[in-house]
Amino acid sequence: EIETAFQPFDQADNSDTRTQGGLGLGLPLAKSLMELHDGSIDIRSAKGAGTTVVIRFPAARLIF
Repeated sequence: EIETAFQPFDQADNSDTRTQGGLGLGLPLAKSLMELHDGSIDIRSAKGAGTTVVIRFPAARLIF
């Protein structure tokens, strides 16, 4: 379902009874922005256990 969620206008839960709204653009936009900055986004999820999202920016992008 994670790969589906990264597709524009698609959602992991496309059922008529889902409780969350949205257009299915959040994760695709986040992924595109990370890739534009030479970074990455990684999602790991297990049903009933939770989800972990890791975003990585290259060290050259960090400003101190």
